[in-house]
Amino acid sequence: MRAFILTLSALLIACGGGGSPTSGDSLTPAQAEAMSVADMGDRLIDDTTELAEILRGINSEADAEAAEPRLQAMVADYEILKARFEQLDENNMGAGDVMAFMRRAPALASNVQAIAVEVERLRTDHPEASDRLGRILDDL
Repeated sequence: MRAFILTLSALLIACGGGGSPTSGDSLTPAQAEAMSVADMGDRLIDDTTELAEILRGINSEADAEAAEPRLQAMVADYEILKARFEQLDENNMGAGDVMAFMRRAPALASNVQAIAVEVERLRTDHPEASDRLGRILDDL
């Protein structure tokens, strides 16, 4: 079960999870270390929601340029959160943690799907914006 959660977490982070304790704030390794699995799941829901909304609002290269700093910050935060997930093991992740995270999985999966739709929309309908955000979108 732990392997499933770590795989799901890595997938969600790679597809747009991560972020910060309060959406819009930067995440520090110390903050990530102090988070419970349930808190990490809640943050992933909040931040994937925010990411989909940001991407939904990009309709031009100027929009992409304006969103780029926040998207870059989110990618940096994802790396910190991913490292925290990788630290979890059987000794510090109980059945309650597994269940807490699994209860959040449907919302996370829905948000990841919304992000994928928006990334594809940008690539198809707004290639100039997609080009501007190239590496960031590739990381999503």
